[in-house]
Amino acid sequence: MTTIHRNQLRRVRTVFLTGAFPDGPLAGRTLAAVRLPRGGIYQVWIGCGDEVAAWARRARGRLGGTVAIGAWVDHGTFELSVERWRPLSGMAPKSDGKRVVGLARPLLFAMAAADRYFIGAHDGAADAEIVVRDASGERWPAGTWRDFLPRRVHRTR
Repeated sequence: MTTIHRNQLRRVRTVFLTGAFPDGPLAGRTLAAVRLPRGGIYQVWIGCGDEVAAWARRARGRLGGTVAIGAWVDHGTFELSVERWRPLSGMAPKSDGKRVVGLARPLLFAMAAADRYFIGAHDGAADAEIVVRDASGERWPAGTWRDFLPRRVHRTR
């Protein structure tokens, strides 16, 4: 019997900026993920403050794609906003945020894969609620970090 970490996104590159080490505090910790159009590569920046968002927006600006920028509001809440290179066409006001949350999901998987040790090391962080904010400022629930962490699969031969 072997234990395998299965990550839905195999190609995730992680960049740790200053103040982003796994033993650091939750408060002020910022994650930014960019999905680059060529080859489906995800890059995740982890650090503190606005410089993380600046790195991600610069990469997205050069290459296109989608960027998600999120920060820990408190011990139980992580708030995320999603920006696209091209704005969403025909975004219906009554979409219930499904489209915004749908855009955020693969980026959240990439963030969880990049930061799973930190999330696992802090009590309660895996159960923290993820809230996605759309362009109008409205907030939509996207689940908890536990939903996005790479699953452990036990296989028997």
